[in-house]
Amino acid sequence: MIRRVLRSEADTARLAQQLAKLSIAGKTIALEGDLGAGKTTLVRHLVAALGGRSEDVASPTFSLEHEYRVDKGLEVDHWDLYRLRCAPPEVLEPPASSVVRVIEWASTCPEIASYSDLTVSLSVDDGGIRTAEIAGQLEKELRE
Repeated sequence: MIRRVLRSEADTARLAQQLAKLSIAGKTIALEGDLGAGKTTLVRHLVAALGGRSEDVASPTFSLEHEYRVDKGLEVDHWDLYRLRCAPPEVLEPPASSVVRVIEWASTCPEIASYSDLTVSLSVDDGGIRTAEIAGQLEKELRE
């Protein structure tokens, strides 16, 4: 597991840039963390790092899913499972090779953990400092 301290939003943006450099096309990234931990903020910076419009990114809590077009023919498929007890069937299907799937509150559906390529768990302390713990198959690429 990799642990990163995110003292500012700029640190979150740097983490997103590092994630964007990984082989994430066709992969699933699970995001965990309490309300306000920075999950949607990380997605906003990831979309920007992939060449998309960060201002288009919003939490899909009520719509469940948003899609964002980014550079190189890729699409970010952004899910929020906060209100659900199990995943919709389309989330359980592997993403297309041109899709980066990011799932907030992935742990609400344990079956997602079995196929996520990377899990980013975000936490925030009483002083507002965020920490990201990163684990999964793509972790090795992040260390290199």
